[in-house]
Amino acid sequence: MGLVSVVVPTFNRAGLIRRCYDSVVQQAHRPLEFLVADDCSTDDTAAAVQQLPAKENVSVVYLPQFTNRGVSAARNAAIRAARGEQIALLDSDDVWYPGHLATLQAALESSGADIAYSRGDIRAGPEAPPSGRSSFGPTPYEEQNTSECLFYYNFVLPSATLVRGGFFEKTGLFDEDPLIQHAEDWDMSLRAAAAGMKFVHVREATVCYTTPAKVPEAKMQMMMRRFNHCLRKHRGYAGAAASRRRFTRGYYFFWLGVMLGVVNAESQDLFREARRLAWTTPSLLLPSICGLLQPHLPPSSQRLGHRVLMRLLRGLRARHRTLRGFPDPWD
Repeated sequence: MGLVSVVVPTFNRAGLIRRCYDSVVQQAHRPLEFLVADDCSTDDTAAAVQQLPAKENVSVVYLPQFTNRGVSAARNAAIRAARGEQIALLDSDDVWYPGHLATLQAALESSGADIAYSRGDIRAGPEAPPSGRSSFGPTPYEEQNTSECLFYYNFVLPSATLVRGGFFEKTGLFDEDPLIQHAEDWDMSLRAAAAGMKFVHVREATVCYTTPAKVPEAKMQMMMRRFNHCLRKHRGYAGAAASRRRFTRGYYFFWLGVMLGVVNAESQDLFREARRLAWTTPSLLLPSICGLLQPHLPPSSQRLGHRVLMRLLRGLRARHRTLRGFPDPWD
């Protein structure tokens, strides 16, 4: 097997790039190229990259960007520079476990797929230990119905992904529109499925994925709006039948509204959209009504109302066949 290009976008992570690099060079495969696309960092990231220890058959390529344009632009710069027969994605605050690359390579070759991806353990903050809880792994139903289920949510974790060298020529590069940042990986997954790319999933957790220890309320709202933008961009997505597409959109808007539920009036518009799209879906009717009422409850009752709503949803999900195979948004 030939050269593997490892695409690493980064911004102000001088203290983390060495750990990321070490997880790459501990992989058995050679040759490797470690492509760091620096999105105009203001810390010592450039010096940290220059100080990475040399390893045999591993080349380090530093690609400084001169304006801060977001993760998509940084990833794209590294993808354009990549020379490998295969391209692996890795965020600079994430790490690969030993054997990650070999595991995905074996899955890619044995299946004839275009893209291989594994599960990832969550780390709540860059210094926290892995929680041991797997993230972004599909259920068996989703694994067998990838194109359909990707419309619901993205279970393909970028740092757990390996693709063939010509993959991005068929799908196009990551969308650099600022309105889709934080959902650019979901957008790519949907475009790959729409382009007929074959996915293969490895059920083992082979990466450790870092999430913020705490997400500020304003950032959560911004992320939800951008996920919504991605969903609207793909409203004509052919991977889901019309009836299932209506259901997934309605369920998604309901989940989105819950995330914003007691924050501002925007959540009410999202619940109304869910009601409009899936009014005849029994499992969404009650949550949509509850969601519209919840912002008007006194603060002392909101937490209790949320717990009751969760129990109702889980009960309905267990009984209603349309919901089977879909993950619980609070699990």
